[in-house]
Amino acid sequence: MSSLGRLNLSYNNLQGKLDDGYSHLPIDSFVENLRLCGLPLDLCQGSIHHPKGWSPTSVIAISFLSTIAVIALMFITAILLFRSKRSGFN
Repeated sequence: MSSLGRLNLSYNNLQGKLDDGYSHLPIDSFVENLRLCGLPLDLCQGSIHHPKGWSPTSVIAISFLSTIAVIALMFITAILLFRSKRSGFN
């Protein structure tokens, strides 16, 4: 963003933490974005900035459940194939 000469994001109801790439812009580029923070504006409070992505616990739980589901489907498929081949020989 350093090559950008002019940017005005005023009155857009933006919220969250500004990336460091916006720190060179004047404060008046962000007028009436009351929930926006970070340089060149005020520092962010803990309640405004939300972490991106899933928590590690959620990732582990989803991975575990997905693995169990795939194993169960493979097991069911194997049983069905075994039964169909077995009944085909009678």
